[in-house]
Amino acid sequence: MNRLPFNIAFSILLVFTIFITGCENQDEILELSDIADVDLEGLYRVNTPSEVFYLQVNKSSGGASSSAYCFTDKGSSCDSIAVTFDGSCLVSVKNNRTIALFKTKGDDLLVTFPDSNLPNKAYPLLKIEAPWKSVIIKTNIFPRYLHSLPNVQVAIQEDIIYDNQKGFYTGPSSPYTSTSDFNKLITEILENPILEKDVVPLDLKLDLYHPRNDVIVKRPLIVMAHGGAFLFGDKQSSFIPMLANNLAGRGYVVASINYRLGASFLEPALVERTIYRAVQDYRSATRFLINNANLYGIDTTSVFYMGHSAGAVTALTAAIMEQHEVYSSTGANLFRDDLGPIPLNTQTKGVVSLSGAITDLALIDHDDNVNMLLFHGTDDDVVPFHSGMPFEFITGDLLHRLGSSLIKIYGSAAIEERMREVNLPCKLHAFSNVKHDLNVNVDGTSNNNMQIVYDATINYLYERLTDTKPRITEHKTGKNSAIYALDWEELISVGEVKWDIAGGAIVSQSNTGEIEVCWFTNALNKNLHVTVKTESGIILKSRKEV
Repeated sequence: MNRLPFNIAFSILLVFTIFITGCENQDEILELSDIADVDLEGLYRVNTPSEVFYLQVNKSSGGASSSAYCFTDKGSSCDSIAVTFDGSCLVSVKNNRTIALFKTKGDDLLVTFPDSNLPNKAYPLLKIEAPWKSVIIKTNIFPRYLHSLPNVQVAIQEDIIYDNQKGFYTGPSSPYTSTSDFNKLITEILENPILEKDVVPLDLKLDLYHPRNDVIVKRPLIVMAHGGAFLFGDKQSSFIPMLANNLAGRGYVVASINYRLGASFLEPALVERTIYRAVQDYRSATRFLINNANLYGIDTTSVFYMGHSAGAVTALTAAIMEQHEVYSSTGANLFRDDLGPIPLNTQTKGVVSLSGAITDLALIDHDDNVNMLLFHGTDDDVVPFHSGMPFEFITGDLLHRLGSSLIKIYGSAAIEERMREVNLPCKLHAFSNVKHDLNVNVDGTSNNNMQIVYDATINYLYERLTDTKPRITEHKTGKNSAIYALDWEELISVGEVKWDIAGGAIVSQSNTGEIEVCWFTNALNKNLHVTVKTESGIILKSRKEV
């Protein structure tokens, strides 16, 4: 026999008095008291041999009595009957027939249904306690990931080896480290072509930035790649450490990666093979981090790609390239080795590209589930704003136009057009009269464009984290009852769940993400709200009308 907590039983003793002729034990009859002083609201359940009854008790506006809904949960019959407490019994409003009579026995509350076909006996009545309804999901006093964490300190783990692959060089091992004179650097490389036979095994490394002593154990991941024309650069070069520290201070885990650099300039397909190596490494680093998500505190459902210049080319291609789209030039011939398959792609929540491009617009198609934020200077003479041959400032206008028929890449403007064409979300920030380095004006003076990039990126990432709505599925179990569940495929990283019901009541819950609801026939509005706090600390809300 189910037991009610003593305070509930005692409260009901103060409220109900039922005068039933022929009761064998008058001590079991409840005594009527001032119902206005007692809170009896709630949902009660009783199991009978043939069906389950639910009694929903609500306060009336008059205060002298209480109104209730009595309904059954059997197949298609879940009809409610408006009832009231009239003197000593619970009766129907429509025809004044007695609906239920209450007794107590010790600490137990019992109920009989005198006008039904049920045996004339008292059944245990249990008040349904719903601890999940009292879940409090607190929102932060500041939006996490949008603002810096209070008193945050960023921890950095340097030179984590994520893979080992054959290549020319990578990162600080590059023979070309000075970027003070870009023209001189490129000329020197072109005069000393690197042959494929020079590849050697290389340890591929990354630096990991994350907030120290964070209360959140799973955080969104940003995989970041540096620029440098696939010829130079490092995971700690340029503004990469500053950007990584900024984002980690807001709660992200940021991985700044090194990837294979260099190419054989005797190879006609050098652009594709060079990009492909970088894409392989980018995906390999991402897969390494996901496989070690528990070690590094990563929410694997919230992964972002980000890159600058060559790193942006890599991030964009890594997000959209499928195995059947791999360049044919990555295979072997008499002068080169087969580069192998592309590592499995990771579904990204968004890609942030600074002065990036791709080699083929057909890589973007309707089947891609990708969202992009693009930044580009309209006068970029390294990576074309729309399309053409790269490095126009070296080749000159005439050679650039002739070369574009042989080697052509597609910059942010062309990418944005293609994304629109296939109905994929994309935002483009175009900086008028700005060249490749977004923070430098044409005359060489610095500007505030990087602050615009920072602010737009932070807002974009936060929007992508919070624009997911918990999807609620419905499975009817009766005329006025149904089971509602969260769609875990869309929302995997779930921490806390709170359900709020209007016009009905939760009668059972199998887990935090699934409830059964009985809806009141007389209710004017029937809807449910669900609030989800993900394991990464994001608050998501959804509503469903019934």
